[in-house]
Amino acid sequence: RRPLLCEAEGKRSQKRPRAREMGGCCSCCSWEEEAFELSVAPTHVELSEDNRGKEVRVSNGRVSGNGTVFANAAVHQDAAYWEIKVLKNGGRIVWGISREVERDALNGALCVRGGSDSACVLDSANLDPTSNPDRDPEEETPNSGLMVLNESDVLGVHVQQSDLPMVQFYCNGQEIPNTAVNRFRGLMYPVVSVMGGATVEVRFDEDLWEFPLKSKKVPPMMKAVELI
Repeated sequence: RRPLLCEAEGKRSQKRPRAREMGGCCSCCSWEEEAFELSVAPTHVELSEDNRGKEVRVSNGRVSGNGTVFANAAVHQDAAYWEIKVLKNGGRIVWGISREVERDALNGALCVRGGSDSACVLDSANLDPTSNPDRDPEEETPNSGLMVLNESDVLGVHVQQSDLPMVQFYCNGQEIPNTAVNRFRGLMYPVVSVMGGATVEVRFDEDLWEFPLKSKKVPPMMKAVELI
């Protein structure tokens, strides 16, 4: 199996064959240990150009329109963190991680309850029922009325695969209570949905973070590359 190497990994020493001439009439290969540098071009995580809804507009990390967009890389590393800044509210925002979905599903908000086998997401329509005008007022959820998103709020997502909880959600540096997810299965991608005029900015670059986690040093998302 070909190994996966993240951008942050450094140099390796490997063996490679070197041809040795034998009396000028033939040649054969012998293994000689030789250190050489293996450089990996930067592979930054960003929002996908292909895996997004037809009415979703993406520009320099900003997401507007209506529908869902995935990142161009899955979460392979042990721990990762990124932020989503609310630039314009008044609509519906869904954010977190998810397995890939059918293309038609990208044209709407990701409708998966947090903690399911296929996705771990928060939905502003559940946190603040007034953000979804089509929502049944009699429908109850555990997080209903928990919080109201405002413009300039910064939403953080912390994923860790070697400890519990595996997913934690933050708002302006504070963990959102009762939203942590202990376990998930499968290959998950960062995902965000916007509806009804909402606009957000997804920030994978740690230089853009406003609320990096203080309790632990968590790296940004890194795109894994396959070594030949």
